[in-house]
Amino acid sequence: MIRIVLILLLLVNNSARGQMRVGLDKDSLRRILMTHPPDTDKVATLILLGQQYENIQPDTAILYYQQAGQLSQQLNYPAGTIRYINNYTAVLNVRGRFDEALRLNLQALQIAESHGLDQLYTKALINTAAAYQYKEDYPQAAAWYLKALPRLATVGDAQSLSLVYGNLCSLYRALGQPDKALGYARNSLQQA
Repeated sequence: MIRIVLILLLLVNNSARGQMRVGLDKDSLRRILMTHPPDTDKVATLILLGQQYENIQPDTAILYYQQAGQLSQQLNYPAGTIRYINNYTAVLNVRGRFDEALRLNLQALQIAESHGLDQLYTKALINTAAAYQYKEDYPQAAAWYLKALPRLATVGDAQSLSLVYGNLCSLYRALGQPDKALGYARNSLQQA
């Protein structure tokens, strides 16, 4: 049963990881960037374009994410800064730069909290937990995921709940707590 749950969670997690949208034309997005004024829509376009490169040309994705971060700073656009961090740290994690990803995710938490950006705060909690999980600091990872759970339950985000429960299952297995792991595996399946 646990093996089936873990395979299911890996499939769900892998499908959620790729942010590339099929059918988007990168050339069209680049043309939009050249003609668009420096505003919040341009930040969103930079991030979207970066996502198209994340899995195939991560260095290019990083350039677009960094441009989005710089423009967000210039515009004093905290939501854009957090979105930049969310996307950029995904690439950092793949590259094994966990300390840098953790530092940025903690920064995203502070920004979201100070500006009352509840949804982005919840995502930053999950990203912070993931950073600790990548660093193999399982107690810290579990603590951060547990902080996110009530927020996810409140908004009824079943997919994110399923993923967080699945990650908690994995963490508690690694921590040698099979009863807790099984409980979270059941919760994950229920939400999936």
